[in-house]
Amino acid sequence: EGVTYFIAQPGVRYKVPTGLIFDIEKPRKTVGIYARSGNALKRGLTMANDVAVIDYDYIDEVFVLLLNNSEVPQPVKHGERIAQGVVHSIFHPPLNEGKERPELKSDRDGGLGSTGTE
Repeated sequence: EGVTYFIAQPGVRYKVPTGLIFDIEKPRKTVGIYARSGNALKRGLTMANDVAVIDYDYIDEVFVLLLNNSEVPQPVKHGERIAQGVVHSIFHPPLNEGKERPELKSDRDGGLGSTGTE
């Protein structure tokens, strides 16, 4: 068990230093920082910005924007795993600008939030 670093108060956002600096390959890779699902489920600790994208030209320390979504203060210990990172390869597909809506590709009915409801 580590020493308590700070107490995250309910509804408050914190800029937590990680001590990490990335040297990312230009421009084909990026690092994504994600919340840990166990902390979100058990303690209400999430990331205020959901996902942090670290671009190849960012060469300073990475911070986690931690948010306490619970109704009680949560101790955060020094060295605790509050987020996790993934190195992503970037693919830049060609984009074509169009003046008309694309043809219907399925029998989908609905927009935002309409998938996975059955």
